Amino acid sequence: MTQPIRRLALPVLGGLGMALVVVAAAAAAAGGSHQPVYSPLLAHEAGQRDAVASPSLPYTTAVYATSLGPTSLDPALAYDLQSWLVIGQIYEPLLTYQRDRADVHVPLLASGWTISPDGRTYTFTVRSGVLFQNGALLTAQDVAFSFWRGILYAGASGPATPQWVIEQALFNLNGYTTPFQVSCNDVKNAITFDNAAETVTFHLLQPYGSLLDILAAPFSSVLNQAWFVAHGGWNGDCATWQTYYGTWATSPIITDTNGTGPYALQNWITATGNVTLTRNDAYWRNVQLWPGAPTGPAALQTIDIQVVPTSSVRSAMLLSGQADLADIDQPDPAFTSSVLLRYPAPDGLQSSLGAVTGTLRSYAGLLAPNARDGIFGYNIASGPYIGSGALDGQGIPPNFFTDIHVRKAFNYAFNWDSFIQQAYGGQALQRKGPIIKGILGYNDTEPSYFYSPTLALQEFGQAWGGQVLSNGFVMTVPFSIGDPERQAFANVLKTGIEGLNPNFHIYIVGLSSSDYQAESLFGNSNSTMPISVNGWLEDIPHPDDWVQGYLAGFWSGQQQLPAADSNFYAAEVTACRALSDAAAQTCYENLQASTYYRATDIFLAQPTPTEYVRAEVRGYFANVAFWNGPQFYYLSKGPLPVVQTVNAAADQTISTTSANGAFTGIEIPPGTITDGVKIALTTNTGQYTSPVGLRLGLLTLSVDLYDAGGDLLPSQALGSPVTVTIHYNPATLGGLSENSLTLFRWDGSAYVDAACGAYVRDLTHHVLQVPICHLSQFAVAGTPSLFLPLVRR
Repeated sequence: MTQPIRRLALPVLGGLGMALVVVAAAAAAAGGSHQPVYSPLLAHEAGQRDAVASPSLPYTTAVYATSLGPTSLDPALAYDLQSWLVIGQIYEPLLTYQRDRADVHVPLLASGWTISPDGRTYTFTVRSGVLFQNGALLTAQDVAFSFWRGILYAGASGPATPQWVIEQALFNLNGYTTPFQVSCNDVKNAITFDNAAETVTFHLLQPYGSLLDILAAPFSSVLNQAWFVAHGGWNGDCATWQTYYGTWATSPIITDTNGTGPYALQNWITATGNVTLTRNDAYWRNVQLWPGAPTGPAALQTIDIQVVPTSSVRSAMLLSGQADLADIDQPDPAFTSSVLLRYPAPDGLQSSLGAVTGTLRSYAGLLAPNARDGIFGYNIASGPYIGSGALDGQGIPPNFFTDIHVRKAFNYAFNWDSFIQQAYGGQALQRKGPIIKGILGYNDTEPSYFYSPTLALQEFGQAWGGQVLSNGFVMTVPFSIGDPERQAFANVLKTGIEGLNPNFHIYIVGLSSSDYQAESLFGNSNSTMPISVNGWLEDIPHPDDWVQGYLAGFWSGQQQLPAADSNFYAAEVTACRALSDAAAQTCYENLQASTYYRATDIFLAQPTPTEYVRAEVRGYFANVAFWNGPQFYYLSKGPLPVVQTVNAAADQTISTTSANGAFTGIEIPPGTITDGVKIALTTNTGQYTSPVGLRLGLLTLSVDLYDAGGDLLPSQALGSPVTVTIHYNPATLGGLSENSLTLFRWDGSAYVDAACGAYVRDLTHHVLQVPICHLSQFAVAGTPSLFLPLVRR
């Protein structure tokens, strides 16, 4: 996909309605004689807000400030990130990914699948009992029809729709370079269904290792056939398919939706791009897709996607609390002092403490699903950028870059450290080839070029039989005005090349964005540019998408790779495509390495931006596979975490207010926690896997400890037991019986009983009292309440 990406965000959940008091326990209470502890905290601070107040946004609403709005809500035919963002909340595909793992698929609308030994037949069992938002029951026929209809509506549209990815997998067709037409029966024979068995089967002509990633993409989402037909769409009859063939631009469901997902479309203001989504309260998900994944309706009731064209305004919205998440081009300098919790990895599992009065969370090291590279022109058209057009010291010949020594010299003359600092503020990785980090086929240990004037001169000495070094050369490298990456590339390349020899000259010229596109390889397969900065945004998180795009498809054709290189790469791409798992990893690693040895291009950088979200947001995480933006189902919100430094010599209190206004407090007795340690209290923290035989309610919180330097301390036993006293509202228990309430703590892999003594349950005052010996993440669990109907004769 040859378009840039802005940012990625991903996400988790919770709901807390309780008051919590923690006091010292001289020893674990024995029996039921221990009386509940009522702290003066409740009388003194009930109803008080946090020292750093949360913004006015309700905890049931998330506001996302983004740069652009959607163009279409047709899940099969939309082909831009802004549309996919909305589609991904409303519709669902057969598969998805396990939290932050791009290499682990989990069933979504499928409950499981099998793959034949020859890798050509994939059979999926469709999940039972799933409802579309209009109340219709999902069937295997709906799944098959969704693919039939998407392929036939796309027709021979090539890259205008994402269906080329599916068509290529099924029919070995290249949607970028070869117009094609397949019959209705071909499509139906390739994708069959059995409603009685609740299965859908994909029949491939050849093994295709990226099929699971294709079926997890937004453009593989499932729609309801009857609903689509009622909107005037094709009814699935091959007798009429030609009427609808290639009609992707006039789809009947561009502005109307009916998916199985956690959110439904409430409003889309097409004039502004703003979108409002409302929670699907009948959402089907009753199983956890991975440990810690939520079930049931989403925690957030409303998603407000606001289109704000100016990045600085979006930053201001995030800082002020007008937005919970934002699409940020360049972080605001004020972010540095506004970060409360820092996460060194995008999985969002371990934090360090920043400013105790901060209002943001930052997540470093995100792996962007896009990259830009210096694309060599192997057959440059006559024009203003190659001077005389000859290797006479006044220009370069059109085939200048067909000499491998020229390409190697340009790579060795390029200073990646300087480029990444100028273009990305240091937040990017040097590329090793077409395959990005974070997906199959990438290996950190593979070779890559580095800045070496000595080696660059050695290569130039061998280029074109020594003529380059003896004659010198002149060329012009354009950049697009306002594009920091392209301008930084031109500047760094000029500095590196001209520093080698006084007879080497690179001139730089700025063009408008439209002129750059028209002149560069992106817009013209017979470009006048010697080298351009262009790139790729993955359609699917699989190396085939990258190597196909660069080496055997779009870019190889645009830059006019010589036949020897083109044929070699086409054969290698085909060979790797048929493999999976370890064999595929090895094959793609070798293919990646071949682009180094052949110096195919100057592979530049993969962004690794830092993501900022409001500290009220809970459970955020990122996955390079979720490139279409925040997955709001996994998000929840609550009050700002409260942080306080421990004074071990005195009684202390740390308190906050939960999302529903209930008071939460912790009393810390002398000597319980080391002096100088900072304690952070966070409510509404989300839920993990329920303990066996019990069900989690809505009462969740975490207590984290940080050393004086802000580093997270591991969960550890306290010096002596403390008593947790929870004052709860029965309405917030989520249907749990008060008699069964138990406090659990998360030990990193499962919930275990948090008590290190006897429970006291005061049902009259709605108090649960528990002596504990560890600080951790906690949740209340119990057995569901039983309600017996009253029958009157």
